[in-house]
Parts: sequence; structure tokens; C-alpha cells
Amino acid sequence: MEAEALRATQKAIDALESNWRDLLTSHRAALWEGAKNDIAREKEEIGQQAHRDLEAEKDQLLRHAFDLFTQNRAAVVQHILKEYEARPRYQVWQILLGLDQGTYGPLLLAIILIVFNLLRMEVTLMVSSLRDAEERSKVTPSKREYQFVYRLHGAVFSLWIIAIVDLAYTFWVWLRTPVVLL
Repeated sequence: MEAEALRATQKAIDALESNWRDLLTSHRAALWEGAKNDIAREKEEIGQQAHRDLEAEKDQLLRHAFDLFTQNRAAVVQHILKEYEARPRYQVWQILLGLDQGTYGPLLLAIILIVFNLLRMEVTLMVSSLRDAEERSKVTPSKREYQFVYRLHGAVFSLWIIAIVDLAYTFWVWLRTPVVLL
């Protein structure tokens, strides 16, 4: 459309120049200066009119594009809302324990750490009572008295190793999980 408007403008300018040339040949000397100014003014007016027409057409196209954008935007928002409503809902504790992804590594880690700390507390209490009894009686406890605490310490140490391995695995899974930004 822009090219057609320019061609039409050029044709109009060519027609004006042709008409003025005919006048100039008959009245050349008297009209030369005035005609030159008139042609320049006519060209300027035609160019301005073509520019105004192009600007109006551009504005109309922009309005149409904006209308299409707003219509499509509403459709996109509706689609996003439908997708959002279709997704399963989770509570924060389920997300923190990885239950939203179907993995049980973080949950296992949490359980192991709780059991580890409870057993460590029990070992500390048992050892402190044995140590306190030794301080009061000035007699070292027999191996039979602290054998259970020693085995319990081995279990606590094993849980600590398992927790470290599970923590490393959970971090590895978290680092490899793709993130989608909305």
C-alpha cells in the first residue's frame, strides 16, 4: 500500500511538472521565477499529504496489531490459568521433602538425620552417666557396662555415613533438575 501511494504521488508530481512545462514554454520569461516556486510548493504539499496518508495507514495498522495482541493475550492468560488449575497442589513440607517429584531421597535424609540425632543424644546421655558414675566411685566401668554404648555408637556412625551419602545424592539430583521460569 505504501508503494502504491508513493507511485500515485509520483504520477501526480509528474503530471504537475508536465502541465507547468507547457505553461513555461508559452510564457517562459515572465513566469519562470513564480513557476519554480509554485512547483516546489506543490511538491512539498503533495509530499506532506502522502506522508500524512502513510502515517494514518501506519496508525491504523498499529491499532489493528494492538487489537490482535490484546485478543491473543486474553487467550494466552486463559490457557495459563487452565494449566495452573490442572496442576497438582502440594504443601510446602511436601515440596521440601521432594514428594512433589516422586523422589524419597530428601524424606529419607530427614528421617535418617532425626534418628541419628536421637541416637546420638542417647549415646551422650549413656556415656555421661557412665562417666559420672566413674567420677563418683573412682572405678572404671567394666567392658560389659559400656559394650552396648559402643555398639550404639557404631549404629550412629553408620547412620551418619548414610546421611552424608544421601545428602550428596539429593544435592546431585537438585543440581541436575531443570528449572522453568515463568
